[in-house]
Amino acid sequence: MPFAADGAGGVLYLNAGESTDSRVHAHDKEGSPTGITTDPMWASLTALMHYTAEALRTGEAVDGYLPPNDATDLREWRDAEAPEPTVQRYGKFGVPIDD
Repeated sequence: MPFAADGAGGVLYLNAGESTDSRVHAHDKEGSPTGITTDPMWASLTALMHYTAEALRTGEAVDGYLPPNDATDLREWRDAEAPEPTVQRYGKFGVPIDD
């Protein structure tokens, strides 16, 4: 049963046909399994929601990804190893402002 999509064909889903399998699974647009790790957040939909809410509340990384912040789009979780994004500010007539 799919419950989330990335807009590029990737889907998170639960295996509703297997009653003993509560883990969250993923596949890409071709239907190939993708990078779900053994992190506890993927143990169930309940665990995913719990760890996601905690990351949003604390700003801490979960499974190697940082939640969105004021400088990023709400849907953009970024790699914890990647550099902090910068926000370019613009003044009158679209001239960039250097901080």
